[in-house]
Amino acid sequence: SDTAKVSLPVSIIDKSLSGHCHLHNTCQTDLKVLTKENGLDLSSCPNELRKRFYNAYRSSKSELMSSDAILCNHAVSLCEIFMPFDLPMVVISSTRYEIGRWDEKSWRRWNENLVRIASKKYNTIAANNLYDLVGS
Repeated sequence: SDTAKVSLPVSIIDKSLSGHCHLHNTCQTDLKVLTKENGLDLSSCPNELRKRFYNAYRSSKSELMSSDAILCNHAVSLCEIFMPFDLPMVVISSTRYEIGRWDEKSWRRWNENLVRIASKKYNTIAANNLYDLVGS
């Protein structure tokens, strides 16, 4: 074959909050602040949760701050919690982009934040369908 293979030094740290993470052995075991109970919708007080999460991981020695990028795919709205870190984000909507934003206020806030994320040149936004890519 004339196709050249390129190997990139990429490793993915998967700290899944999914109810199906046990199927792939990717369930989070050491996350601070975020849990399966509050991770999808950021709880009833999202600003307080974001502040606690940021304070828990803002150290330059944290695994998060030593990452090159954040990958959000299900639910992509969880990317909101990573915004204060100002790390590049890859946002790939594999299903409805608004999952976790159940009420109008939180959905609108997510729309505004998604526009902010998309406005940064170093971020990538993608979806598996045109509606989720341009529908927000």
